[in-house]
Amino acid sequence: MRFWRTKRKISQFDLSLQMSISARHLSFIETGKSKPSREMILKISDSLNVPLRHRNLLLIKAGFHAAFENKPLDDFKMRIIKEALNRVLEKHEPYPAMVVDFSYNVLMWNSSYQGIIESFTENKSLNKNQNAILMLFSKDGLRSSIQDFNTIALFILKRIWEEAASNQHDGLMDIFEKAQKMVNVDLPSSIETDRSLPLMTLNLQKNKNRCSLFSTIASIGTPVDVTAQELRLELFFPADAESKIFLENLK
Repeated sequence: MRFWRTKRKISQFDLSLQMSISARHLSFIETGKSKPSREMILKISDSLNVPLRHRNLLLIKAGFHAAFENKPLDDFKMRIIKEALNRVLEKHEPYPAMVVDFSYNVLMWNSSYQGIIESFTENKSLNKNQNAILMLFSKDGLRSSIQDFNTIALFILKRIWEEAASNQHDGLMDIFEKAQKMVNVDLPSSIETDRSLPLMTLNLQKNKNRCSLFSTIASIGTPVDVTAQELRLELFFPADAESKIFLENLK
């Protein structure tokens, strides 16, 4: 709990005031001198906005059952979420879109995303590189088609390192380590990017095919399931008129 409190940059005193308990009691819980109840663990976790996955781990470590389910996306209970995601993917055509978990494993995608993979990769399939990060970094994935790959690679590595570290997510840290080995670089303190645009674009070119993309990322607004909380919906948009035409003609 001390880790999450420090991560959220809140003192024991401020957290105790927020929760209406004594700072002494909170200190005893953090140091293990006092065993918190199940309700207290959930209350502290909620105050610190601890990810649901780690709330379960805190409960289990204290000898309690997990509070939040972790159903796979294909589970019957997740059908309303999957149906909603499918609708967004379909409505986003002719632009690419995909659904990933917290480790960027691709769980769902639309036909335009498949079209991008077929147009700019060697293996023409999502089967070999089912992870979006490894798809970008793999030599038979998108890597050979990415213009200014080193800049893009460093930008993505820095982002997933920060996400993995701040969320203490082992799966994403494993992906970070695999991706870093593919490029064999250390992360710099800062990354030089093209400032002529207000965002980072992914510029792809292979033979006569060229497409420049940027993306937005959305998540489930009120999750009470670990899987639901960790889902990410990434929607890609053309960054210029030429890319818009390319996507509209993509079959």
